[in-house]
Amino acid sequence: FDMDIEFQGDFAPVLRCAATGKFISASGGVGEPFNVGMFALKPDPRLLKAAELFSVNLTFDRERGSRNIGAWGDCGYAPADGHFIGADCGQGFFHTLLYKRSCKRVRQAWEAAALPLDAIDAVQIDRCIWNYQTDSNCPQNYDCDIIRVHHKPDKKPGGSDCGKLQFRRGTTEKQMSDRRRRRSEPGERGDCETQCVMVGENCGCSDPDHKAVKQITLDGIIKHCDPTSSNPSGDQFVIEFEGNVLSARRPNPADNCW
Repeated sequence: FDMDIEFQGDFAPVLRCAATGKFISASGGVGEPFNVGMFALKPDPRLLKAAELFSVNLTFDRERGSRNIGAWGDCGYAPADGHFIGADCGQGFFHTLLYKRSCKRVRQAWEAAALPLDAIDAVQIDRCIWNYQTDSNCPQNYDCDIIRVHHKPDKKPGGSDCGKLQFRRGTTEKQMSDRRRRRSEPGERGDCETQCVMVGENCGCSDPDHKAVKQITLDGIIKHCDPTSSNPSGDQFVIEFEGNVLSARRPNPADNCW
């Protein structure tokens, strides 16, 4: 964790998930696909060795850098289109090492460390909850009470940003936890309960029957949903619903795959 991280809720679920063999991180607040301020993993000396081996005779190439070439080990910046904050430091190095195992230099480092490429499942979680860094790309009218790990701003917030506990009218972590629990209890909002829906990928662009809208059927009836959302890479989505079916699509119809 960065030194300016503040816990505003229980972080244990992330640690329990990481203990199963996952590397868990989140994106950053200024467009970076990985923020080094928060991540969780089960210690593994093979991963440390892979990092050491990956760094041997490695030069960061910003001049040639693009989505798929240059940067660390000629692995590119993807999913970012170009240089991002921290790309030439720890953020870019570890994003490449953990999330770009198809890249030759990364693959060679893992193999040399006797670390199977599928030994660690690198995933990302919602930074608006687990690594909050201003309201950038968070849903409109965001509920600050659901934040578990607050990163930025570390000063008095402006606009619609959620602040540290000291700026929130004396709110304590326990008070927020109590409010989260009450909202999840039946009857608090007309027998509704808040759910987080994983949309996931929408591949198969080469299929002539591919649909630009992904639909997910849920249990029960949907009463309300955030009208927009984004993934860890910063891609924007329009969210709609009818009955028990939630629909997700990109604002630009041409962007029909993700």
